[in-house]
Amino acid sequence: MSIPVAYDLQFVQGDTYSPTLTLYWPGGAVFDLTDWSAALTVTPNFSNPDVLLSLTSGNGGLILGGSAGTLQFNLTAAQSQALPIGAPTTTLNGVPVYPLGTYQLTLTSPQGNVTTATVGHVWVTPSVT
Repeated sequence: MSIPVAYDLQFVQGDTYSPTLTLYWPGGAVFDLTDWSAALTVTPNFSNPDVLLSLTSGNGGLILGGSAGTLQFNLTAAQSQALPIGAPTTTLNGVPVYPLGTYQLTLTSPQGNVTTATVGHVWVTPSVT
């Protein structure tokens, strides 16, 4: 694994979020996630430890695909509906978005070595229903 990729996440309150990513080693080989674990933690900012959302391979929030190198998010509609929002600070594609905080996605090897795969900001769009 190399330097973490910076990537922002955007959730819509009340929506299910379940994209699948395939992880690759530098050079293009699929990253075998057999016996690995993963955790995505959202906090108000990188220096504040208060957890706003925790998705892990242990709690079913992240699903690892073993030798296929896939990682699937499993954020339920109820979980996204419960995400807090503040004042809108920007728009994405013309839609107002609210800052939730920052996140870190870590992978833990079978030997216990922890690697940060990606970090970024989390934005929430409120549901209109």
